Amino acid sequence: RIEGKRVAAQYMNDDFDAVVIVLLCEGRSLGFFLVPMDFLIQKGTVGSFQKKSGSLTLYPPWSMPKRVGLAKPKEQQQLFYHDLTSSEHEKGENEHARLRT
Repeated sequence: RIEGKRVAAQYMNDDFDAVVIVLLCEGRSLGFFLVPMDFLIQKGTVGSFQKKSGSLTLYPPWSMPKRVGLAKPKEQQQLFYHDLTSSEHEKGENEHARLRT
Protein backbone atom coordinates (compact mmCIF):
# COMPACT_ATOMS: atom_id res chain seq x y z
CA ARG A 1 0.00 0.00 0.00
CA ILE A 2 1.18 3.44 -0.87
CA GLU A 3 -0.73 6.28 0.76
CA GLY A 4 -3.55 3.84 1.56
CA LYS A 5 -3.92 2.62 -2.02
CA ARG A 6 -3.30 -0.94 -3.10
CA VAL A 7 -0.39 -0.99 -5.52
CA ALA A 8 0.97 -4.03 -7.34
CA ALA A 9 4.71 -4.32 -6.88
CA GLN A 10 6.75 -6.18 -9.42
CA TYR A 11 9.34 -8.76 -8.46
CA MET A 12 12.89 -7.82 -9.31
CA ASN A 13 15.65 -10.01 -10.78
CA ASP A 14 17.15 -10.90 -7.40
CA ASP A 15 14.01 -11.36 -5.26
CA PHE A 16 14.13 -15.17 -5.56
CA ASP A 17 15.88 -17.97 -7.48
CA ALA A 18 12.89 -19.93 -8.77
CA VAL A 19 9.14 -20.38 -8.48
CA VAL A 20 7.57 -23.72 -7.55
CA ILE A 21 4.04 -24.43 -8.75
CA VAL A 22 2.50 -27.67 -7.45
CA LEU A 23 -0.36 -29.32 -9.35
CA LEU A 24 -2.91 -31.09 -7.16
CA CYS A 25 -5.88 -33.30 -7.93
CA GLU A 26 -8.16 -34.45 -5.12
CA GLY A 27 -5.45 -33.63 -2.57
CA ARG A 28 -2.75 -35.64 -4.33
CA SER A 29 0.32 -34.08 -5.91
CA LEU A 30 0.53 -34.81 -9.63
CA GLY A 31 3.74 -32.93 -10.20
CA PHE A 32 5.33 -29.54 -10.02
CA PHE A 33 6.97 -26.89 -12.15
CA LEU A 34 10.29 -25.54 -10.88
CA VAL A 35 10.67 -22.39 -12.98
CA PRO A 36 14.07 -20.65 -12.72
CA MET A 37 14.35 -16.90 -12.39
CA ASP A 38 16.26 -16.50 -15.67
CA PHE A 39 13.30 -17.99 -17.58
CA LEU A 40 10.88 -15.63 -15.81
CA ILE A 41 13.10 -12.66 -16.67
CA GLN A 42 13.39 -13.79 -20.30
CA LYS A 43 9.60 -14.06 -20.60
CA GLY A 44 9.06 -10.67 -18.98
CA THR A 45 7.20 -12.11 -16.00
CA VAL A 46 9.53 -10.47 -13.47
CA GLY A 47 12.35 -7.95 -13.45
CA SER A 48 12.95 -4.53 -14.86
CA PHE A 49 11.50 -5.50 -18.27
CA GLN A 50 8.32 -6.97 -16.77
CA LYS A 51 5.30 -7.02 -19.01
CA LYS A 52 2.24 -5.17 -17.75
CA SER A 53 0.44 -8.24 -16.37
CA GLY A 54 3.45 -10.09 -14.99
CA SER A 55 1.54 -13.34 -15.43
CA LEU A 56 2.77 -16.75 -16.54
CA THR A 57 0.61 -19.47 -18.07
CA LEU A 58 1.91 -22.99 -17.56
CA TYR A 59 0.98 -26.05 -19.60
CA PRO A 60 1.22 -29.44 -17.86
CA PRO A 61 2.25 -32.36 -20.10
CA TRP A 62 -1.34 -33.59 -20.52
CA SER A 63 -2.74 -30.20 -21.53
CA MET A 64 -3.64 -29.48 -25.13
CA PRO A 65 -3.47 -25.70 -25.78
CA LYS A 66 -6.06 -24.73 -28.37
CA ARG A 67 -4.38 -21.60 -29.67
CA VAL A 68 -1.95 -21.91 -32.54
CA GLY A 69 1.59 -21.06 -31.48
CA LEU A 70 1.38 -22.40 -27.93
CA ALA A 71 3.10 -25.70 -28.74
CA LYS A 72 6.56 -24.11 -28.44
CA PRO A 73 5.96 -22.49 -25.01
CA LYS A 74 4.50 -25.78 -23.77
CA GLU A 75 7.55 -27.68 -25.06
CA GLN A 76 9.95 -25.21 -23.36
CA GLN A 77 8.11 -25.54 -20.05
CA GLN A 78 8.38 -29.32 -19.97
CA LEU A 79 12.02 -28.88 -18.96
CA PHE A 80 10.74 -27.48 -15.68
CA TYR A 81 8.01 -30.05 -14.99
CA HIS A 82 8.63 -32.88 -12.53
CA ASP A 83 6.12 -35.74 -12.54
CA LEU A 84 5.20 -37.14 -9.13
CA THR A 85 2.95 -39.89 -10.47
CA SER A 86 5.61 -42.03 -12.17
CA SER A 87 6.18 -45.59 -11.01
CA GLU A 88 9.69 -44.69 -9.77
CA HIS A 89 8.27 -41.98 -7.52
CA GLU A 90 5.54 -44.28 -6.24
CA LYS A 91 8.12 -46.99 -5.48
CA GLY A 92 10.06 -44.45 -3.42
CA GLU A 93 6.91 -43.44 -1.53
CA ASN A 94 6.08 -47.09 -0.84
CA GLU A 95 9.59 -47.75 0.47
CA HIS A 96 9.39 -44.67 2.68
CA ALA A 97 6.05 -45.85 4.08
CA ARG A 98 7.49 -49.33 4.70
CA LEU A 99 10.45 -47.89 6.60
CA ARG A 100 8.14 -45.84 8.86
CA THR A 101 6.32 -48.99 10.07
